[in-house]
Amino acid sequence: MIKKLFLFLVFIFSTSMYSQNMKEEILNDAAFKELAERSLKFYSSEIYLNYDKISKEYISKMPTEYFTDKEADFPEWIKHHLSKTKFKSVEEAIDLYNKSNSAFVKKREAEDNLNNLLFTLVDKYGRDNFKPVYDEYVLKKIFNSNKS
Repeated sequence: MIKKLFLFLVFIFSTSMYSQNMKEEILNDAAFKELAERSLKFYSSEIYLNYDKISKEYISKMPTEYFTDKEADFPEWIKHHLSKTKFKSVEEAIDLYNKSNSAFVKKREAEDNLNNLLFTLVDKYGRDNFKPVYDEYVLKKIFNSNKS
């Protein structure tokens, strides 16, 4: 019984040490440092903040059932369903829809390079090892700073 308890404790301790070593390795990786810097720049950029603002406004004016429609033709759809939305006119709805799409495309283009580096690090360290470190040391910092 004592031998099993001892082996269990050794296993727990070694797992914890491995996890801590992996975390330190990730934090000291030059590519991780570059990703952290690029993430901070991206999530505080005018492109991202504009996309976030426009998409929130668009979503807030739309009924939730619209987002379950498959490939709905928005200009045609809004002409028949304006009363289900919070838009004042069809023109306002189409204008915001177009702005939302444009902002999404710009955000997506800027995000692609960031994601390439992110996926390289996920491949290198494994998702289960990398994601908690990225979330804690990068995303948490970004989204806490965006709240203020």
